[in-house]
Amino acid sequence: MLDRRKLVASVTREGSAEPAGVVRSILATLEGTRDLDTYTRCRAFAAVERAGFAIESHGKVNLDQVRQMLAPFEPVIAFQALNGGGFAHRVASLDKAEWQRIAAAAPDANEEAVAPLVNAGTALIDFFGGRSDDEAVAAWHAVSALVQRHHLTPIKFAASYAPFASAIPVTNPRSLGAMVSRYVTAVGRLGAAQCAALARPWQLEDALSSVLSGAIADGSSRPGEEAAALAAVVTVPMRLAGSGGWAAVKTAAFGGRVIAARTRLTAEQLELLWKPIQPAVPLVSLNAPAKSKR
Repeated sequence: MLDRRKLVASVTREGSAEPAGVVRSILATLEGTRDLDTYTRCRAFAAVERAGFAIESHGKVNLDQVRQMLAPFEPVIAFQALNGGGFAHRVASLDKAEWQRIAAAAPDANEEAVAPLVNAGTALIDFFGGRSDDEAVAAWHAVSALVQRHHLTPIKFAASYAPFASAIPVTNPRSLGAMVSRYVTAVGRLGAAQCAALARPWQLEDALSSVLSGAIADGSSRPGEEAAALAAVVTVPMRLAGSGGWAAVKTAAFGGRVIAARTRLTAEQLELLWKPIQPAVPLVSLNAPAKSKR
């Protein structure tokens, strides 16, 4: 799991969406507020997440903003040169009455958006216990991605969920259709030369982009794009790292979008849209294999 997370990071080059200190603070909040009502828990969760990010910002947020985000926690947790780990330790020591006061002092929270995260995290509290920071961060990112799945782009979801993609599949291959499934399989078998081909720069003409946008407007192509993105973020980093790897991942995910929308495209449109993928996965290779004659 952790090896795969490192491989994904080698191509995405994105910093952790939530550093270990923030994740530990969030988990401590979920544990400490178990006996409170959902609305109170959501306010506490949002307050801790904001404060944790501010402390971990390393100069990206000015001191006045950090003080403002820590205001609901005073005087229990006074503003100091706290790091994420120190904040998480203090959060873990708060009692029920302190949590109630912090929630009351915190800005309002969007319960509809936050409650699913709170509920999912609470259900996995025991799983997180005893895990290393790296394991906890990877698992929390995956849980968050699952909860917010349909609010994330397929490639963003894939990048967060990739460490668990093999152990806990989230897509039923049978639901994708034969041609999309063959493409996802092909992405999972990409070699170094094929990844390099996918990494080449390309640009879509506006008219063709509009055609594709119309073809995917109903969202029915999302499962195919998501499955291709998951296969790509798992496979490509083993063949090609850095910005080239990320470019290849994006092109492979784009291929999933196109092939899933093929029934809404003309043969000519499909051929033009497939050009970036063609050198790595020829379109003809996705057709059903011919039946052998006896």
